[in-house]
Amino acid sequence: MYDNLVFDLGGVVIDYSPKDWLVDKFYHEATENKIYNAVFGSEEWVLLDEGKISWGEAQEIFLRRGKEKGIAFEMRAVLDEWTDMLTTRTATVTLLRLLKKKGFALYYLSNMSQYVYDFLQPRDFWELFDGGLISYDVGIVKPELDIYKRLLKEYSLVPQDTIFTDDDKDNAAAAFKAGVTGIQFKNVKSFCKMLVTYGIDI
Repeated sequence: MYDNLVFDLGGVVIDYSPKDWLVDKFYHEATENKIYNAVFGSEEWVLLDEGKISWGEAQEIFLRRGKEKGIAFEMRAVLDEWTDMLTTRTATVTLLRLLKKKGFALYYLSNMSQYVYDFLQPRDFWELFDGGLISYDVGIVKPELDIYKRLLKEYSLVPQDTIFTDDDKDNAAAAFKAGVTGIQFKNVKSFCKMLVTYGIDI
């Protein structure tokens, strides 16, 4: 029987789709690709999630890179506004509240920098969780096996009693290596259907 449900945050509880956001902002594919590769798809973005560099340090690198690539103005605009995409997904939060009422223990496991974590602190969804891990705080990112094991150990979770969902297919699949059932999150409706197949009535 499943007692524990673990949620990724970006792309599940909050919106995080930088490619879509860049399309809406620039309507220019070459610029969008340059910005994405220079920021969200960069090595520094991973280092942020690992807690190895600060947002201030990363910004300096991104601004310098933007100048080198001839997109200094666009880079500044992105760095000033990109957190606008991090809107709370109300449908997911509604589901979390329902699952909480049904008695499930809820946890989060997310790749995230301290800058984003601090930015999201005022959101009310945190109160629904019994605990969780953020990558920057432990220096490990999904889909590395150790971050799943760390969560299980820290909260004494039985792997066979635990489901993990993530919008990233590789991250969801990696949970199985830790003995946890992984589900790729596409939307609340499809996720609920998957829960039903695992014996969880919504």
